[in-house]
Amino acid sequence: MNAYTISHAQLKTILRAIWYTPGLNGRWGLPVVLWGDPGTGKTSACRARATASGLWLDQLIGSVCDPTDFGGVPSPAANGSPFADALLPNWLRKIDERKGTAGVLFLDELTGVPQAVQSAMLGLVLDGAVGDYRISPRVRFIAAANPVDQAAGGQPLAMPTANRFGHLTVSAPDVEDWYAILAGTSDDTDTPLNADAIEAEVLARWDREYARALTLVVGGFLRKFPALAQQTPKAGTPASEGAWASHRTWEMVVRAVAGATIHGLCDDDRDALVAAFVGIDKATAFAAWLRDADLPDAADLLDGKVQWAPSPYRPDRTQCILDLCAGEIAKGDAGAKVSRARVLWKLLSDLCNAGTPDLGLSAIKVLSLDTAVAMLPEGSVARQARLEVLRATGTAGLRS
Repeated sequence: MNAYTISHAQLKTILRAIWYTPGLNGRWGLPVVLWGDPGTGKTSACRARATASGLWLDQLIGSVCDPTDFGGVPSPAANGSPFADALLPNWLRKIDERKGTAGVLFLDELTGVPQAVQSAMLGLVLDGAVGDYRISPRVRFIAAANPVDQAAGGQPLAMPTANRFGHLTVSAPDVEDWYAILAGTSDDTDTPLNADAIEAEVLARWDREYARALTLVVGGFLRKFPALAQQTPKAGTPASEGAWASHRTWEMVVRAVAGATIHGLCDDDRDALVAAFVGIDKATAFAAWLRDADLPDAADLLDGKVQWAPSPYRPDRTQCILDLCAGEIAKGDAGAKVSRARVLWKLLSDLCNAGTPDLGLSAIKVLSLDTAVAMLPEGSVARQARLEVLRATGTAGLRS
């Protein structure tokens, strides 16, 4: 099983980050499976953390479900239509009564779920769909599973199911953690967080941090190592039942990196989240690339607080820094947009003079499609630099 191991102390921090990070398809949260031996406190830890995080938690035991619990029971339409309606499962009732408040649906005993039921669950995990019903996007999903050989009626995860989740192994708590869980003092938050306020704070920073994470993960790392973007394991192998790299899980990584920044996770916890979605080897490679790239802060560079010059030996670093700067201009401080654009156009001009204009092409596109910074005052140095860059890269037609 390719699943990164974390402690119960790490789990507390990571759970808040994944629950308060925007996920796919407009939903909140990154879906994760918590692996561990039976009786190690996965469920109780999630319940305590949800309460401290201002979220309700409902538990759904997957091993006692059948496909109709996730797709509904076909029923004749009341109006005589030839198309069937779906009678919704009873477990949805409580969620529906909560009227869109923020919470967590805990899918327990995932390795006790038969393959047919796993298939029916796929629409639930990514889209919140049960038949034609859509669960509120404020409902997050998390799952727990015992290793197949330790689960009652154990079933391995099918590849489509495994690839919809991140995978973290939770080690058994030490005596102090266990005592705190039993005593109800495992979380140090005296007053539950306000979910509405936390979501608003995250959304206020999201566009900027997502753009930055996208540049780091895809524009930097995967652009340098494109073969790592999709590595589908052979079906039926242990690797296929855990974390493996696909375009979907790399998108989860982008969101995880953005969420880790917003929630102030340390590097180890950020790396654990990356490993949860694409595997330990890919996470290690990404962390090594990020460390070796030694990227300056884009805002500081554009504001003249730090100096940087491109190196002919690290074109990947050069391209990533320019893209980070373009993203900072597009998503950062609106009042500094034009002054920062002047700096970046000059950097791009220097790049053209060095004979490598192609490294700035994606940054050029971002700038050229932004009305506020595409056209600079006649006669300015940055204006001349812009024209030189567009001619050198053949992108002058991007904006007339």
